[in-house]
Amino acid sequence: ADDIDSAPPHIVFIIADDLGWGNVGFHNPINTQISTPNMDSLKENGLELQRHYVACESSPTRSSFQSGRLPVHVTGGYDSKYGALDPEHGIPSDMTTIATKLRDSVHGYGTHLIGKWDCGFASNKQLPTRKGYDTFFGYLTSSIDYFSKHMIDDKGEEVCDLKQFNDLWMDGEPMAALDNTQYSEYEFLQHFVSIVEAHSAENSDTPLFINYNSHLPHSPLELPKEYVVEHLLGVESEDDTLMCFESGDHTSIYPNVETTEQDAFNFGCRQLLQAQVNLLDEVVGLIVATLKDAGLWDNTLLVLTTDNGGSLDLDHTAGNNWPLRGGKETEFEGGIKATTIVSGGYLPEARRGHTESGLMHIADWYSTFCQMLGIDASDTSALENDLPDFDGYNMWPLISGAVTGSPRADVVISRNVLIVGEYKLNIADQVPFNILQGPIFPNASTPSMKSLEATTMDCQSGCLFNVALDPGERTNLANDELYTEHFRGMKARLIAMQSNFYKNDRHGQDSCPAGYNDKNAAAAENSDSAMCGCWMASINYDGFIGPYQDLGPDEIHWQPIGVEATVLEFHLYVEIVLVLMAVVILTTSVCFFVKFRNHLFVEPPMEGVDSVNVEDTTERTPLISSGDKRNSTITMPGRTVLTEC
Repeated sequence: ADDIDSAPPHIVFIIADDLGWGNVGFHNPINTQISTPNMDSLKENGLELQRHYVACESSPTRSSFQSGRLPVHVTGGYDSKYGALDPEHGIPSDMTTIATKLRDSVHGYGTHLIGKWDCGFASNKQLPTRKGYDTFFGYLTSSIDYFSKHMIDDKGEEVCDLKQFNDLWMDGEPMAALDNTQYSEYEFLQHFVSIVEAHSAENSDTPLFINYNSHLPHSPLELPKEYVVEHLLGVESEDDTLMCFESGDHTSIYPNVETTEQDAFNFGCRQLLQAQVNLLDEVVGLIVATLKDAGLWDNTLLVLTTDNGGSLDLDHTAGNNWPLRGGKETEFEGGIKATTIVSGGYLPEARRGHTESGLMHIADWYSTFCQMLGIDASDTSALENDLPDFDGYNMWPLISGAVTGSPRADVVISRNVLIVGEYKLNIADQVPFNILQGPIFPNASTPSMKSLEATTMDCQSGCLFNVALDPGERTNLANDELYTEHFRGMKARLIAMQSNFYKNDRHGQDSCPAGYNDKNAAAAENSDSAMCGCWMASINYDGFIGPYQDLGPDEIHWQPIGVEATVLEFHLYVEIVLVLMAVVILTTSVCFFVKFRNHLFVEPPMEGVDSVNVEDTTERTPLISSGDKRNSTITMPGRTVLTEC
């Protein structure tokens, strides 16, 4: 381990969500809609990591960063999508995270996570505050609506049968109150500012570790009204596409705000996505300014990266990874080569303004932070529970300039992709989104999303690219005799490695009651709502998504089904008895009135005169008129029954 020679640095690690390689100014000077001066400045005054790899989807990347394992040793390399539906989503509870390592070290870091988690939440043991973070303000799943904070999937739809479950947590509890007029990214930024300002006000010597996981520029294409008014209104986006509106998701880009000025269809999809990236740039600029104002910047190591490349799901968004091939959910370079910058006053001055082309993976930050701070990176808890140990490399000597070559010679991306040095092997069957994007993408002539997705590259027999010289993956070397031996060796090696891959297989016991879904068993057989996570969100958390396995008695807030049924049946019986009593009383009253009326108004026949039927036409006010229905209230424990008399 490398003992630190000075005060431990503050570490701010920013992960953008679906940031495209071609959506930042220092990668794409051609697109004039791009305005990223703050990220451009970080690159100019920092160190760009040109070959920093991630998974092609969110959860494997984030789980890899937190745990220090390659995705193939924590999630199997792929994303199960919904933590509410899959208890094996994310990191096993017995794996130690980087936050725990930093917090429990001799340096005693204050650890904070803001924004997206997406590393599992089936049990409370998987929540950020149980995985090493002192505080957490953000959402547990893969995506939320920026305003309503409803959990949605990557296609902009609510999961759990379209039920609108909320997903915004403060520490270990759902937020007590939500403001659906507030833009979530602004709320996250304000929370960051409050943490830094509180640290400064306390004049604390405690080093900070803040993992700021932005929602931008992930779909849906929503923006604050004030940002739209200032930057987009009246600005025509030439040669743009409206494809993102065809799904019907985006009828409003700032929902819940009454206005006559706004019509989403006045904007283009590329324009809106780039506006989200430009807004992300403003957020990054404010983060840096906050650190400088607090006097922390000179001893801060700041890292900016993304969980995967820009999304090419053009029915909902409009990412661009030019000049790379493919994008999110593909293992072309456009999906796994992450825009990454290292900056801050802690970065040696000699490394500022440079580009590093050494091979690195996001899993390496775990080892890097530990070893640069003199912390033992091994994970005893994981090994005691037969889980893989960390497998990252210490990259600080490379980043700091102490060495010129990366200690990492290869990296396994997934079951199908292996990178060794300059060469990348892909053995997937059909790789979708086999497209090269241009600097102005998407545009009015871009084919439909379905057409792009159906454009595939067949690598079942194996594809080999020199991605250092050919980042667009244009020339397949697999059939070139000069590379035959290298190709075969890499393929055999990847296949042999697959036997040691690990996907989280640890899960607990569902805390839903037995028979919780019996009433709708037939309808729910193929339904999300049949899953315990969805049921618990509805019943246990009053409409918030949350843990649903191994809950303790004080964490269960629903009545056992048998008790609930008994109470309901008792209430029903009481209501029936009361209604019957009311009918009897009313009938008796009417009969009494009729007899009393006859006694008062019908005279007995005169003596010696035959009885005669006489119709009494005198108008009398009825006891209960048709327009005089009085209400009586019957109160039972926990409910009020209103009966009409």
